[in-house]
Amino acid sequence: MKCAICGAKLHGVSNKGSKTQKRPTRIFAGVLCHRCVRELVTIKTRIKNNTIKEEDVDPRFIPYLKQMK
Repeated sequence: MKCAICGAKLHGVSNKGSKTQKRPTRIFAGVLCHRCVRELVTIKTRIKNNTIKEEDVDPRFIPYLKQMK
């Protein structure tokens, strides 16, 4: 599996274990890599603090920003 934004290989996604053990616990787990999630959290915080505007964000991140609370 690959990250939807940067295309990096996602680590930790396996078919081993029971169904409850396979459930993701992190936001966007199984979709985005840890670097992109970290960048999303940073961008969201900067938007909240009015440091940057949503128009200045890379268009690849916008759909995921809208999904975050």
